Amino acid sequence: MWLLFRVMKLKFTATLISTALALAGIALVATNSTPPMAAVRAAPFIFGPLLVTALLGLFLHSRSSQRTLTASAVLFAAAFILWFLNLFYWNLDPQNGIALLFTGIYSLPAMIPFWIIAFVQRKK
Repeated sequence: MWLLFRVMKLKFTATLISTALALAGIALVATNSTPPMAAVRAAPFIFGPLLVTALLGLFLHSRSSQRTLTASAVLFAAAFILWFLNLFYWNLDPQNGIALLFTGIYSLPAMIPFWIIAFVQRKK
């Protein structure tokens, strides 16, 4: 917990957390992929919203923008974990790999408002 509070005081908190969550997600997908490099090729489609959040975190320096972007990254990660468990452990189907590719597109209606709010908060 102490480390989390130290990270929150950094200027690029959202970038750090989004990148860490994207790398953790790629590792999670790679453990269930055959071959594991397929996860790397699919990463831009699956984790595109986290990458956009990380890039926005580099340019939006206000504390409120960083908090908004961090919250969106954590919510995306929680939704991804539920989606991943649903696809690969709870409801097995041969088409689940393709369904996983649409994770980034399905999350856009939830992520875009966070990005807009963070952009509006950039001056505060």
